[in-house]
Amino acid sequence: MNSIDAGATRIDVNVNFNAISIVDNGKGFASKEEIQKWFAVFCAPHVKGDAKYARFRMGRGQLFNLGPNIWRTGPFKMVVDFTINDLDDYTFSLSDKEPISPGMRVDIKLKERLNSTMLMTIADELRDYVEWGEAAVYFNGDLISKDRSKVKWDLETPDMFFKLSTSTYRGLKVYNQGVLLCVIPKDKFGISGAIVSKEALDCNFARNEVLASCRVFKRIEKAIKEYAGIEINTKNKMLDAQERVFMMRSLADGTASWDSCENTKLLRDASGKSYSAKNLGRISRWTGWSVIGNKVPYSFAQEGNQTADNLIQTKHALIFSDEMLAAFNVKNPAAFLTKIHAPFADHFIYVPFENLSKDVNASFRVLTENEITAKEQCILDALREVAQRHAQLVYDAQNPGGAFHYEQPRQIRLGESDVADGWTDGVSYIVFNRAFVEKVGTSETGFSRLMLLMLHEQCHGEDDRNTHVHSYEFYQLFETLADEASAIASRAYSSYINKINNELKRITKRQARAALQEKSRIEGEAALAAA
Repeated sequence: MNSIDAGATRIDVNVNFNAISIVDNGKGFASKEEIQKWFAVFCAPHVKGDAKYARFRMGRGQLFNLGPNIWRTGPFKMVVDFTINDLDDYTFSLSDKEPISPGMRVDIKLKERLNSTMLMTIADELRDYVEWGEAAVYFNGDLISKDRSKVKWDLETPDMFFKLSTSTYRGLKVYNQGVLLCVIPKDKFGISGAIVSKEALDCNFARNEVLASCRVFKRIEKAIKEYAGIEINTKNKMLDAQERVFMMRSLADGTASWDSCENTKLLRDASGKSYSAKNLGRISRWTGWSVIGNKVPYSFAQEGNQTADNLIQTKHALIFSDEMLAAFNVKNPAAFLTKIHAPFADHFIYVPFENLSKDVNASFRVLTENEITAKEQCILDALREVAQRHAQLVYDAQNPGGAFHYEQPRQIRLGESDVADGWTDGVSYIVFNRAFVEKVGTSETGFSRLMLLMLHEQCHGEDDRNTHVHSYEFYQLFETLADEASAIASRAYSSYINKINNELKRITKRQARAALQEKSRIEGEAALAAA
């Protein structure tokens, strides 16, 4: 930062296990008198505009603490060694007859040797720190800063530049005129990216936080919040947790309206599925859901609750995640939809969860072979033929770029349950509920639904009988593979048709043999009677 204040356009930082050197092409010190007056002074007063970054005049002290320092500028050399003189006795030696050194050069012999991990950490942190600085910064010969003029910014205002990030990084990096100041958690604005201020931000002494009184940043926050609301509401995919929290807060404080986000999936149910205002409007008008006085019952339960999942899947009631109450700061669940000003509130009625769940029996039972019909056996055999393909799809998606690995399929079973269409132990088996198999039927469309259920259970890497939580990452994985899983349905369906036809032929042959045996028996009895 001092280098940029000194007019440097290039800064070279070189670090090895034992030493650090910093070289710039700035103006350095102009005279011996300037050095004697200011080099030994910390927190020197300054007037507005005399420095962009070095406003606290403390940067040198951090370098002095690393080990013996040698500073060179013009014909001058300053040596500071706190291994000889401690901090309470700050002195330095000054020579003014050295070979001319352009700009400023600082060489530090480290008190403590670095290791390889430390070197990599320094490189990563420095790259983050100077990413948008005004000068070109090189680390061990590699350019690590970026040229702002060559970047297509997603938003620019009189106060800042903004670049949206779609990577997995969670938060907004705030750069004070190009130098990293702090990182704001993603849930505050719902987006990730980089803010580069055009003016100096008011910050604390540690330079890791913007002061609440900073007028420039207040204007930046307002612009970012407006941009984030538009960006999130135009997304065509499911929101992650931070994006959802931001939009909930915006609705709660009145800075966003349901009209502006009717397609945004904000409200989450107890199975982890998210709904938009438009989704809930459809539910309220669809008679497929149970109703009480023409209103769809709703309640709250902990995410992963199997009984809640069953109530949702059977369309008996809509069970929201109980985290929604805290997210919208609503204490009375019966008033939830009214408190959040939901446009569909009049079409739903609150019912306590214990009243809704008293008739649901959370049981799971795997059927024996003797309990399975011939038709069901054909379905199971067809599903087993494609089980390895599902297992491989999930493994490959979770381990991109790795060496080939054959993923063993889970065993496919048939069972009965009052609360789940299917379940798994997350390792060795997947069970299809007999009632679900019968409901979807054996058409190609029915097999598509069976394929999606198999994929759903394969994506669970844990036992989902006691809890049925679906994380953002779970849904990302499922949605990524859903089309491929559906495409496998035709293969399973064709296999089923072949198997059921063969079974019918066997049945016909058995029936024919049985008829001949019966005819022979009758004829034998008739012959005996005649004798």
